[in-house]
This record gives sequence, C-alpha cells and structure tokens, in this order.
Amino acid sequence: VRTLRLPSVDPAELRGMARLQAGQRMPHSTEEIVSACKVVGADKEGYGKVLLVIATREIIGERVEALRQAGMEVDRVCLSTEGVCNQFVRACPERVRGDAPIALLDMDSNHSDFIVLREGRPVFTRSILVGCAHVSGGSDQDFEKLLDELDHSLKLHRNQERTEPPSALFLCGAAGSAPGLDKAAARRLGLAVSYCP
Repeated sequence: VRTLRLPSVDPAELRGMARLQAGQRMPHSTEEIVSACKVVGADKEGYGKVLLVIATREIIGERVEALRQAGMEVDRVCLSTEGVCNQFVRACPERVRGDAPIALLDMDSNHSDFIVLREGRPVFTRSILVGCAHVSGGSDQDFEKLLDELDHSLKLHRNQERTEPPSALFLCGAAGSAPGLDKAAARRLGLAVSYCP
C-alpha cells in the first residue's frame, strides 16, 4: 500500500497514473500483479492523493482458493484497512465528523496497521511489524520499538500529506491485550489515545 501524490485532480487521470506507478513499483511484470487505487483527495497545490494497493496474482489466488476449498464463495477481495476503517466509522461516527484527521492503530498478533482517516476515509496507511504478541508480556524493547514506529508513522504522514497531524489515536483490534499502551503512546506522541470499543 502506497500513498501517492500525483499532478492532477481528475479522477480518471489519477487512476491512469496510479496504474503506471503500480507497474514501476513491483519487481514483477504487470501480468503478475493486481492493483487497485482509491482517490482520497487533493491538496491545495492541485495534486491528487491516491491510495495504491499492489499484490501478486499468485498471493491473491492462494487466498481465494483456500476460502473456496473451505466452502466459501468469494465475491471480491479488499484490503484489511478498508474493513477496519468501515468498522470504526460505523462504531464511532462522532469521531470522524469534520475534516480533522484521526489515526487508528489496528493491532494483530504479529503486525499492526497505522491508518490516518480524514472525513471517515483512509488517507495514509503503513504496516508496522510489531504486534500484540511482541508487546503484551514482551520486553520493554518491543514496547519501545512499537512507540518508535508510531512516532515514525506520524512523521511520514506529516511529510507526505502536508496537513495537520491527527488529533487523536484510537487503538483497535487486539490492542486491548497490550495494557498500558494507551498511556505510553499518549506520553510519547502527545496525542489523545484511547482504546476503540
């Protein structure tokens, strides 16, 4: 997943530019990859912002085949970020009103996704290779690594988006099994931090 800043605000042009970028960003031929993009806005300088998702056909095919063998019908494949954002918007609609950005940290056992939402839509996302298995009952070093990654993610967002930083961070997924993360992240990042319901 990449956030691109491209020299257009026309959605059709942005999608075309994103398709070209997809072919250049992977060490695979264009026949071996699947890509999708979502236009998420424009900046004051007239550049469009696009979330670009790229995966190999092989990986997608393996996942779809496993689901079919389990007796499930697959209608479409989407990014987990999309599901997390949709769930958060449904559960906490009051948190996404207005144009002030907010951040989510969706924790899994072995990795986490840092997502910035503006008006309920993802505008920035970054994977972090630290999950709950590392920080709950783990070493202080793992806890600090997660906080370092969160701080780095916020800096990347500010540099790429050129907008104000998120006003709050919400901890989602398995983050509830990492006691004290909310207070430690609030101290380190200078944000209001709370667990999602």
